Amino acid sequence: MQAFGKNITVQDFLPPILGRLRAFVSRRLRRASPPADDAAPLQYIHPKLGSHSQFGEDIILDALLDGQPTGTYIDVGANDPVRLSNTCRFHQRGWRGVNIEPTKTLWQRLNEVRPDDINLNIGAGAMNGTATFYEMNIDTYSTFNKENSAEFCPGKEIAATIEMPILTLSAIWAKHVGDKAVDFISVDVEGDNLGVLQGNDWARFRPRFVLVEMDRNERKGIIAFLTERNYELLFANSVNGIFGDRRADEQRSS
Repeated sequence: MQAFGKNITVQDFLPPILGRLRAFVSRRLRRASPPADDAAPLQYIHPKLGSHSQFGEDIILDALLDGQPTGTYIDVGANDPVRLSNTCRFHQRGWRGVNIEPTKTLWQRLNEVRPDDINLNIGAGAMNGTATFYEMNIDTYSTFNKENSAEFCPGKEIAATIEMPILTLSAIWAKHVGDKAVDFISVDVEGDNLGVLQGNDWARFRPRFVLVEMDRNERKGIIAFLTERNYELLFANSVNGIFGDRRADEQRSS
């Protein structure tokens, strides 16, 4: 209603203390809400788009590559050759590359579906050596980090523990790709993605794009690491980021 030319609501009749209490509760609720950066990205991707990635990251990458018809990739933590695959879209178009997958059943499936790729049943990390691989009952959560197996999989179980060889990205690149240009690498290893990046010689081996999983524990470290190596963050959601090589862009524009 109106009185003396002013809109009057029930709030005008409440004691001041109730107004302050309402404002306090509102502030607490805002603090309890997750920041926008942690909000889950849109998970529905229509089949007509031809995406196989978790949240359509392969479509973004394909746009950045201008629909390049052929090329080379390295997929660290490849998992399934089709389901939730960042490289399937490109392989189906004629691209070829190297897939690194420590879960034996998934590695075997990669051999069946992609016999024309190089498929390695190993892990990748900051240093060459061996490490314990924790194979989870849900394969997308398998990891070399025992703490991460519990953190990322509450209520899930470790199905098996296996001692696996670990090679650095540099060693893998030198042996299986050599001096051939790599258009992009995909890194998704559940909790030690920064370690994989640290195992590369960025002065010698520079992919044009890096698609990497960045959980909240690794996000700042990964962005800082790649920024220092002259890569620019081009796209990010609450799960993954895509970085572009500034040097490659400068060479193309010159």
